[in-house]
Amino acid sequence: MDILKVVRDVTDIPLVVADEREDESMVVKALQLGADEYIRLPRSMMEITARAMALLRRAGNGQPRSDDTQIRCGDLLINPSERAVYLGSARLNLTPTEFRLLHLLAKNRYVTLSQGFILRVVWEGDSDGGEGLKKFIPRLRRKLGDDARDPVWIRTVRGVGYRLTAPTFAAA
Repeated sequence: MDILKVVRDVTDIPLVVADEREDESMVVKALQLGADEYIRLPRSMMEITARAMALLRRAGNGQPRSDDTQIRCGDLLINPSERAVYLGSARLNLTPTEFRLLHLLAKNRYVTLSQGFILRVVWEGDSDGGEGLKKFIPRLRRKLGDDARDPVWIRTVRGVGYRLTAPTFAAA
């Protein structure tokens, strides 16, 4: 149960709790902490599969995230409609390119994006983008208060690219 809130704070993936306890308060607690489904065991594999498929269907049929949807990742809030980024209560002053880069990383958080992909999206295939990327990642890290040697926000995956992660929080 402790991990449900932590996971829900950083992702909107469907969460299912399967448990053998008959305690109704556990069902309520799990759902309040962010579970999308609670399955009391034992159940047949056919029913569990049907419930999981229904949950995936509902999750997949939701409105796709538009480029104007706010993104929260830990203390970081990106508001594309205002082109504003907040770290805690402080608004970060980002250039348009820094904003596009951070927004792309945040939309794909926890996924390593190749340098080539980032260049195609942020720099729209501009051949000078490769050098720009090497300048903009350190600038973004500096504005986020991040350190490349011990990163909290932007991780380098050597030889591949970059990914945005959220700081690790201890379960409450």
